[in-house]
Amino acid sequence: MRPSNRKPSVWGIVFCAFLMFGCYGIAWAEQELLTNTGFELPITDELPPGWQKFSNTDVTFLSFGPESPTNPNMVFTINDESNSIGYGLRSMFFPAQPGQVYLASVRIKCADGGIGTLYLDFTDEKGARIQSKTITSRSIAWETVSVTLEAPAGTEMVSIILYSQTVHVGKVSFDDASLVLVSSN
Repeated sequence: MRPSNRKPSVWGIVFCAFLMFGCYGIAWAEQELLTNTGFELPITDELPPGWQKFSNTDVTFLSFGPESPTNPNMVFTINDESNSIGYGLRSMFFPAQPGQVYLASVRIKCADGGIGTLYLDFTDEKGARIQSKTITSRSIAWETVSVTLEAPAGTEMVSIILYSQTVHVGKVSFDDASLVLVSSN
């Protein structure tokens, strides 16, 4: 075969550069921040690694274990017996900056009247909430819910909260939690 005398076009080079660097940048921008998204890591000190009690949650109402006797998939479950107290877990805090856009999601399954809530939560340097966005589910089958929000002025940290509704009694299970930086300013 005879070598070609054609020179690569500028557009061809630009396209190849986009594939090499553009796709890598997209993959970086959407990196998962949570380290224990499915509650699969062994529990230490009452809670799974990467998670902490939310507010004054009594851990006796929280459980971590197989989804069912026949399904070994690990899930986090709140057995909410109070119509005046909510219970939940907060992810670890991650550094954030105003203008960055985050996507939070989780699978929720409710039973016995429970209602599950996902919070995307932005806090300042003292840990005080600046802004949050929530979504709830009453689904008795696994349902994926998600929220997206841009970090407001004053943001220093971002986290997610998995929570039972304060005024509802019931059971809520969570799995496959996610917190992703979608875009950076």
